[in-house]
Amino acid sequence: MASLNDQVFWRSDGHMRDFTLKFEEIIFSLALSSCVVIVSPWACRYYFQRPACLRMSMLLYAKLVFAATISAAQISNVAIWTTTAANHRTSTTILAAVVDLAASFATGLLIYTEHLYSVRSSPLFGTYLLADLLTDVLRSRSYFLRDGLDAVGNLAAACVMLKLILLGLRKSSKTSLIIDEKLRDEARQESNTGLLNELWLSTLHVLPPGSGNKPFEELGGEYSPETLSEQLSSHWSQWQHPQQPSRYSLLAACVRAWKFRFLTLIILRMTLTVLKFSQPFILHHIIGFVGRENDGSVDPKFPYQLFCVAIFAFYGSVLSRSLFARQMNGTVARIRGSVLALAFQKQHRLTEAQARTAVETSLMTKDIDGIATDIPRLFELPASLLEIGFGIHALSKVTNVSIWTVVGPVSLTTITTYLIRRWMEHLFASWERSIAHRVAKTSQILSQITVIKALGLGRPVAAYLQQLRVDEIRSSIAYRRVHAVSMAPLVLNDLIAPVAVIGVALFEGSLGSRMEASTVFPILATVSLIQQPLLALPQSFLTSSGVLGCFARIQSFLCLPDKKDCRAASDPARISAIAQQSNAAIQFHNADIAPYGKTEALLRGVNFRISAGSITTVIGLPGSGKSTILQGILGNIEVLDGSINVNTTDIAYCGQVVWLRDTSIRDNIICHRPYNRAKFRRVVRACFLEDDLQWLPGGENFVVGANGANLSNGQRQRIAIARTAYAECAVTLLDDAFSSLDSDTAITILYQLCGNNGLFRRAGCTALVVTYLPQCMEVADQAIYLDSLGTATLRTMQQLSQYTDSLMAALGTVNRNVPATQETRELGNVRRCLDAGSESNVGDAELRQRDNITLLSMFVRAMGWMSSIIHALLLFSSAGLEVVPEIYIRFWIENHPDDTSLFVGYSLVIVAASVTAVLHYLLLYTRLGPRASASLHKDLVRSTLGSKIEFLSTAKVSNIVTLYNKDMTIVSRDLLAAHLGLIYAASNSAINIGIVLTGAKYLYGMAPALGYALFHIQDYYRCLCGQLRDQDLQMKATLPAHFEETAAGLTHIQALQLEEKNIQHGFALIKKSQSPFAAVLAIEQWLRLVLGLLVASLGTTLTAIAIFARGNSSQSAIGLSFMGLIYLGTALEMTIDAYTRLEACFEVLKRIFSFTEQTPQEAFACQNLLPDNWPSAGRIELTNVSAYYSRTNHARPALRSISLSIEPGQRIGVEGRSGSGKTNLLLAILGFLEYDGRIRIDGIDVSSINCEELRSRLITITQDQVLFDADVRTNLLPLSLGSVKKAAIDVAKAAERDLELEHLLKDLHIWTALAKKSGLETILDDAGYSKGQLQLLCIARAILKHRDTGYKVILVDEPLGNVDSATEETVRRVMRDYFVGCTVLTVARQHSDLGDVDEFVQLRRGAFIALDRERTDSDSSEDEL
Repeated sequence: MASLNDQVFWRSDGHMRDFTLKFEEIIFSLALSSCVVIVSPWACRYYFQRPACLRMSMLLYAKLVFAATISAAQISNVAIWTTTAANHRTSTTILAAVVDLAASFATGLLIYTEHLYSVRSSPLFGTYLLADLLTDVLRSRSYFLRDGLDAVGNLAAACVMLKLILLGLRKSSKTSLIIDEKLRDEARQESNTGLLNELWLSTLHVLPPGSGNKPFEELGGEYSPETLSEQLSSHWSQWQHPQQPSRYSLLAACVRAWKFRFLTLIILRMTLTVLKFSQPFILHHIIGFVGRENDGSVDPKFPYQLFCVAIFAFYGSVLSRSLFARQMNGTVARIRGSVLALAFQKQHRLTEAQARTAVETSLMTKDIDGIATDIPRLFELPASLLEIGFGIHALSKVTNVSIWTVVGPVSLTTITTYLIRRWMEHLFASWERSIAHRVAKTSQILSQITVIKALGLGRPVAAYLQQLRVDEIRSSIAYRRVHAVSMAPLVLNDLIAPVAVIGVALFEGSLGSRMEASTVFPILATVSLIQQPLLALPQSFLTSSGVLGCFARIQSFLCLPDKKDCRAASDPARISAIAQQSNAAIQFHNADIAPYGKTEALLRGVNFRISAGSITTVIGLPGSGKSTILQGILGNIEVLDGSINVNTTDIAYCGQVVWLRDTSIRDNIICHRPYNRAKFRRVVRACFLEDDLQWLPGGENFVVGANGANLSNGQRQRIAIARTAYAECAVTLLDDAFSSLDSDTAITILYQLCGNNGLFRRAGCTALVVTYLPQCMEVADQAIYLDSLGTATLRTMQQLSQYTDSLMAALGTVNRNVPATQETRELGNVRRCLDAGSESNVGDAELRQRDNITLLSMFVRAMGWMSSIIHALLLFSSAGLEVVPEIYIRFWIENHPDDTSLFVGYSLVIVAASVTAVLHYLLLYTRLGPRASASLHKDLVRSTLGSKIEFLSTAKVSNIVTLYNKDMTIVSRDLLAAHLGLIYAASNSAINIGIVLTGAKYLYGMAPALGYALFHIQDYYRCLCGQLRDQDLQMKATLPAHFEETAAGLTHIQALQLEEKNIQHGFALIKKSQSPFAAVLAIEQWLRLVLGLLVASLGTTLTAIAIFARGNSSQSAIGLSFMGLIYLGTALEMTIDAYTRLEACFEVLKRIFSFTEQTPQEAFACQNLLPDNWPSAGRIELTNVSAYYSRTNHARPALRSISLSIEPGQRIGVEGRSGSGKTNLLLAILGFLEYDGRIRIDGIDVSSINCEELRSRLITITQDQVLFDADVRTNLLPLSLGSVKKAAIDVAKAAERDLELEHLLKDLHIWTALAKKSGLETILDDAGYSKGQLQLLCIARAILKHRDTGYKVILVDEPLGNVDSATEETVRRVMRDYFVGCTVLTVARQHSDLGDVDEFVQLRRGAFIALDRERTDSDSSEDEL
């Protein structure tokens, strides 16, 4: 029989010479091997349910040969134990040998099924093989140490070699063996590599070689959205019932779809927990061994055994963490890809309104990202509970302290933190409202910044914008202060539990009469391991609730009812039958119809038949139901009675709202159809796109941007019409598709499409056209007329001939086509944007190359150098004080281990750390941060208000608003947090490294190597991670953009039957986004792995020195060093992660500094002081003026050799078509344009006057109305914008002023609306003014300025551009009566709009032409541009 020591599970003498045979048999065989025996039937069943995807090959035969050899060795093992080695058996030996034999058979079966049915080798199976190999190494050693077991030891050693070869064979690539060619092309090395590569740099296989700027190689195979969607759909369909499914059915389906991956995660996480909590026990033995006398009483093998156990614990925890992270990353990528795929598929089965609602709920951004981010944290919740229980049990074995000694203080501080955070939520909501208020006001001002500058309001508006920022910062101070105070319980959370445990153990007697290093430091290590999950537990609960909410919202979206087709003949068979029976393409049979989802009919008894190949116009007043008729043909309405029959599914649709994809013009027009160049040219010509394609870069390959953002509204509309014309579908629907075009262009295109030789007629299309153009009556064969009673009547043109004149007149009164001037202005902006974009941004590239140190110094300068230095010292002190308690413990043990009064000093250190944390938070968040935010915002405002018109005319307002909104918010929040986190984490890392290195003398020699390694690790991670995150963000942005694009055009997609192609495009985007997403996870996993291995190596070295060179260090020094090791890995990760987050914030700083330094600014002219009443006469002289928006070589002049002299009090009109240069003339006088020649006003050259001062001295009435989000009084007196109301105010003067404003508004006939509300205190948006009345309000503003200042020069741009016929006479009278004696320069498109002028001149292409006093309108055929 075996020795008595081998008959027991664990030796009771305390010596660790070797594991007992019974221990090895129970743990290594009965526990480990039985797992594979139990799991293998389910795993094989899982594989057999899938089709074989790989061929039989020599690789498989080789694997089976080695597996069979292992089984033969296990048979021999059973035979030996039953015969020659029977004397060494324990009670479990035979059972363990039989289980090992069964496990070898199961291994061979799994190798066979895995090879044939899975492209990717199972990491769980690989983990088992590696663990089994390591246990065989330990068992072979045990057998060789015992007499009479050499044969069993030789078999175990042979199994080690066989399993090592088997692991190597599993690493061999199986790509060439894949049967399916597409799957073979998609398969990647990641899909069939082994465990060892999974642990090291192969985790970065998805990273592009070299620079991160190269495109990613797509993840295919098991990560493709098609595969993932199929895997999840099979389980989701089982959980999704016709009734209300469970709230978490989608999550349950995900778990069931990848149950083996979740099982692997559980096993790996439990392994990690066991290895983590073994470290305090190892520390106890190491410290105890260091303190023993070297008298020979210790077993000589004990140091080596202890060293091996420490190595296993250090490196095992690192490797298990890495395996767990890799498995978790793969699971997250699968869930993310599958949920995205299901969402894309579901979206195409909804109505457009449902799809738009999903977009508004941030389904594709917040919820998907929430799932991807928080699933690992969701998994941590049960793991944290397990670790807390395990740790408290372990702590109870060392001390007699109660569980509440650890949980109580932490719970108390956690509850305190929670209550403070609840208070902070209310304060944060107030801050959020203040931000929203500032952004709304700022956005409204930025959208009209050019006109504001033209009115000379730059200075008051700049002050107002800065005051908004200051008010927002003030509203955040309360939140910032409470946030700083909340740091105290957070710091106490980290430090109070060790104090409580040590205090209770010390005074209760668990520690005996003195402080012993071998007891105290293991207790502290255990407490720290308990604290980590305990502190994370509240956040885990919140995170779990959040991720469950994300799953629930996505599930609600997936459970939305599919769209129902209301048409009676929606299937192809019935459509074919109807087409054979009748020539009618469309038939409404006594149909009562309502908008989709409504139950009350909008139109009743609709009954008509439309013949194939006819052109039908649908006419009626707004809201009569014209669009509903077209939606009925598409099947997107409710048919309450009757029926709708359409004999084809080949339908093209162009809606009221333009929908374009973010691709080229050609791809938008052909829209997944075969490209026919001849037809493409015909369509382009008919839709007036030829000229656009000539000057747009790339022509037909020009990318239009998101929904045509790079084009004018007219260009967008014409491309949408061209797409419909190119389709040449059997049925074509145009729903008010001409409203974004000027009348001339709209009428011409209407004839090109629907005229006698139009494209629709030549293609034989059945077209229905909804439009307000009166000319539709001339091109249509028939008309559907909708009256106000909810009836629709089809009549031929002959039947309507007697009503044609009245119908055309009615249509003319509601015509909604845009004026030609608007399209001209938009085209001009597009051209200037392209001109600006074609120039290389050399200066901007120089700014991008600025290193982060320079950016950080600029930010620190904004905060103040001295204050920043004081804050850095406080922060470093705070980080140091958090480590001082362990140092204090060492001092206590080494100097006065029996003095319990030193516990008071230990407690005071905790208090000092909390106070210091509050102080540095208060300084940063309430002083330095607000100061930097206000300073940067002031620079931003200065650059915006001082920018040149060449910038304002090309810059997108949304980009500027982003600087004021998102970027400035990041500066206020994220930048401060990242700045704080970096200094804190770096300080903490440096202190912990110092503590570790003080553990032994020889460790100091590792400092250079450690510094070198950390430098290169952070450099590699920082450079690559920044690039990966940028590309990940770029690829992630494409998904919600495509989701929004699909939702916006779902009606078009469904009408054109593009669902499948659009889904495939969405799947391609998912596939592209999966690679950078996986790459970011991989680089983060790599960082933790490398830092973990570095810390493990440091711990191994420390252990070796402590064990084998005991005289070089003390027990307390070793204990303190090991405590530093526990914190070091986390601190290093925090440091590098904080620096990465800070770099992301640096991108914001780069954008802000780029804007403030690269935005072209107007020159500041130095001149003598102007007379107070200048200009008092009003003489204007222009001498040979040629003006430019930009001085670049290819820039065209906006004005050419203009000479004009205007006498004081003279009224001059300038007439010209759109694009002739009229407005440019005013811009030159106002100092917006650079010019050659001379412009003088009252004898003073305007180039010598500061631009802002010049504009404030001129009175300008613009075509674009400047309206502030304020009351009417402020809009009339904009100089008071944002002014602080004083307590002492002259009530009499204020009343007199208000009376003056009231009389003026009454004279302009716009007071009545205010009298019914709050008078001058009425908010302008609530006044209900029409465009004409708003124009009168702007004129009233100019009148008041003239009264207050006496300035004599009035510049007027299109005074009648925004007024109706009823208001026109009032404008003429006001301009005539209120500006008597002033010099008035008016520009207009038509002579009739100039009003009462003394003389007028004409402009053409930026130059004056001969006077034509007899002319009454400008009918030049000049091209507008």
